[in-house]
This record gives sequence, C-alpha cells and structure tokens, in this order.
Amino acid sequence: MNTQLDNQATLDSLFENLWSKIDSISQATINEATRQCYAKIYENMASKIDYENGIAFCDVLYQSKRKNTYYSKLAACRYSICIKLRKEHEKARIAISENDTDTFQQSKSTIHKLKCELAEINAMPPSSQIKSIESRKSKRGSLSGLPVDWRKQLCYRMISSKYFFQTLALAICGCRPHEMKLGILIKSVVVDQIENFVLEIHGAKVTDENGQKYRHLTFSADASNALLSPLINFAKEMGGSTVLKIQNEKAFSSAISRFAAELWPKLKVPITPYSFRHAFASDMKATGDQDTVAQSLGHRSTRTQKRYGQKQLSRSSDHPIPTEILTPFPIRQNITRFSKNKESTSDNGLTEGC
Repeated sequence: MNTQLDNQATLDSLFENLWSKIDSISQATINEATRQCYAKIYENMASKIDYENGIAFCDVLYQSKRKNTYYSKLAACRYSICIKLRKEHEKARIAISENDTDTFQQSKSTIHKLKCELAEINAMPPSSQIKSIESRKSKRGSLSGLPVDWRKQLCYRMISSKYFFQTLALAICGCRPHEMKLGILIKSVVVDQIENFVLEIHGAKVTDENGQKYRHLTFSADASNALLSPLINFAKEMGGSTVLKIQNEKAFSSAISRFAAELWPKLKVPITPYSFRHAFASDMKATGDQDTVAQSLGHRSTRTQKRYGQKQLSRSSDHPIPTEILTPFPIRQNITRFSKNKESTSDNGLTEGC
C-alpha cells in the first residue's frame, strides 16, 4: 500500500499545476483532419530524433524553410505531446491501482521524456530568428504592383478558358478555391421589381466553432458592370440560376497564374485565387465594418480577417460590392485565447524536471 501511495504522490508531482495548461492545448477545438495531420507531423519529426548523436527536436525545427511550416510543426508537436501526456497519465493511474510497478515506472519515464520534449519545443525562438526560414512574399503586398483594374483584365484574358465564369465569380466574391470546387450557385432574383444577383457559397474550413457553413452575397444587378454582366447573362441563359464548379483546385490556380504571367511577365509574385481573395477583402475593409468583412469572407470571428487584404489597397471604384450578406452564425469579436494580461504561455509551465 505504501508503494501505491508513493507512486501516486510521484504521479501527482509530475503533473502538479499543469492540468489547466495541458487542457488548454489538448482540448482545443480542431477537426479530425487536423488531428490526423498533427499526429503525422509529430511522428515524422520524432522519427528523426537521435539524442545519442545530438539530434534533438530543435535541430529538426531549425531545418524549416517556411514560417507557416515552422509554426505548424510547433503546434503539431505541442498538441500531440499533450495528448500523449494525458494518455500516459491514465496508463500510470491504472498501473498504480493494479499495483503494477513495472508499468508505472515505464509510464513515469515516458512522461518525463514527453515533458522534456515539450520544454524543448516551447523554448524555440520566433521564426524571425531562424536563418533557414525564407522570407515569404505576401500575395496581399504584391497587389500594390498591379493595375487598378487587374481583376477585370485577367478575367477577360481568360475569356476563352473553361474557367472564365468561375474566375468572374471569384473576382466578385473572393471565395476560397475549395469553395469553388464545392460549387457556387449564382442566380438572378427580382424582389419588388428590383433585379438582384446572388451568389450562394458553401463554406470551407468550417468546424463547430469556426467558419460559416454558407454565405449569400447579394449584388445590385448592374448590367453595365464588366464583372457582373457576363454572370448575370449566363445565369439567365441557364434558366435563372446555375452552379459554377471546378474539378481540380491546382489546375484552377495554375490556369490563373499562367494567364496572369502572360499579362504581366515581370511580376515576381504569381497571381493565384488567393490574390483575388486579398483584393476582395481590401474592398470590403474600405466599405464595411469588421463584422461585414468577416461575414463576406466566411469567418465567424473578426480575428482572422487581419490576414487578408489592406484597406489602402482597395483602388478599383468599379468593383461590385455586396448590398447584403447573409450568414447563419453571428460574428465574434477579436478575442484571442490568451490575453496580454495573462501569464506568458511560452513554456506553459512544462519545463520542470528537465
């Protein structure tokens, strides 16, 4: 019985004051695809670790070439390690109740190793201090070097392409490529003798807590607008509505980049579907409040929109702006998981014992 009490005290000391911090990471709201991706990233990194030959987690992380890749690896490791810590805690607890000393000692050793791994991950510097990480040129910043009407020019350059109508829709709604793959319904609607044009978009990146399942963008049916007019006429030819889709996101992106390179061969940063999304976000930021911007981009929080567009980049006066946006969920304000007033979470209190 004394051995069981001693082992329980040891286990408690290993996790002292850590549960709330482990919970905040291991119980984060992420979808199953992200869980699997995190597990794969962590296992891939762990397979390269060889402490006997001086290869630690930090050495693998220092090989990252991109900022996003670096932070994805950090997030994957933190999450996966916290999940493993919870499992090992449960394994050790059962071993104590069954008086299985050997299994408890194995779990104790694993827990100590995991805590040290997490401490090593949390001690990593910001990406700006890692020489191997290349500076990524932002699509948002590259828009400043394009003509004011670059979207119209590019769309009409693609008039002979099978993606002509899809690119027009992309230009006026800034949807994600995957949302175009899901299909966007376009339709002409008359309300009180006023003709409107509506795009119905099924949201991508939707979880229980984030993203809008759908968004409906209504535009005034301006037949003189170069971007709207072909879509309005196409919808009418199809009986009032039709669905625009693509089969392959990469092929769609490649086509846009190829036609853009024909127009602007000296452009250093290639134009992609996300260039349209940044431009659309810029227009929305210049004309609407934060809630409206979030709705138009398919977000459920005002926090994410900071990654898209810049108000000062909106220069095209003839680009259509939605007169109404409908989404199923209200918009949350910009609240981060850890406020500035809280204790720093850089090491999450998990460096003890290493």
